[in-house]
Amino acid sequence: MGAFSRQKGMRAEREICKILSSWWGCEFVRCPLSGGWSNAKTRDEKNAHGDVIASASFPFSVECKHVEGWTLEQVLKSDKSIIVDWVDQVLSQTPDNKCPLLVFRRNRTPFFYLMPFVDEVLQERCYLVRLRDRVWQIGLLSDLTKIPKERMMQIAQKGKCSI
Repeated sequence: MGAFSRQKGMRAEREICKILSSWWGCEFVRCPLSGGWSNAKTRDEKNAHGDVIASASFPFSVECKHVEGWTLEQVLKSDKSIIVDWVDQVLSQTPDNKCPLLVFRRNRTPFFYLMPFVDEVLQERCYLVRLRDRVWQIGLLSDLTKIPKERMMQIAQKGKCSI
């Protein structure tokens, strides 16, 4: 990965931290070296997983992507999209007590989210897709962050990762 791509990814992570901080009411920061703690014990002690971490209890493990070369149509219609690789990554990094949350975008587009579908559609403007033998909900992050955090805690409880 080139320096420009890394910088673009770090900018996206910082922007997502601001969005999540405003929504959840606590500080979010980029995980040191985005996974650079190779020791599982250290990660667990620091509650570090994914690309961003919260200063308070947050029920999601967040993976961030700012990548070109994909379209929403590919995400919705193909199981061969780059999104499948991202899903594999977020699933492999999500602890059992957290719910996976993938946040992604291309240049000049809003952030989208992808999370396990539990038992209800969270908002009107979202889609359901089947990836890796699981149904996922995809929509705009700006719509997701309008849902009260108490409700999101309940939803995350149902969508916990079990791999």
